[in-house]
Amino acid sequence: MIRKAVVLSLIINFTSFANSAEFTGSAGFDLRYYLQDALYPQQERTYASAYLSPEIYAEFNDGQDTLIFNTVFIVWMSTIVNAHMAILENCSGR
Repeated sequence: MIRKAVVLSLIINFTSFANSAEFTGSAGFDLRYYLQDALYPQQERTYASAYLSPEIYAEFNDGQDTLIFNTVFIVWMSTIVNAHMAILENCSGR
């Protein structure tokens, strides 16, 4: 919980220093159902997954510098152990 609050605080402080910032992203849910019987007892007939992908785009120095921050959270519902998070960062100066 504290970790989430720190990340949110950093994002809010980060955007206050930027000249302009945009928040976009996407989310989705996927459900798969297999008509054939499983080959192994460990296999399930249905699998579900969900993802959340927020994106922050910010400009600094009157548009001379930009920062794009992407992250992806993926959770497979078959086992909670299979969760994935990736942070993709692209910093560039024009």
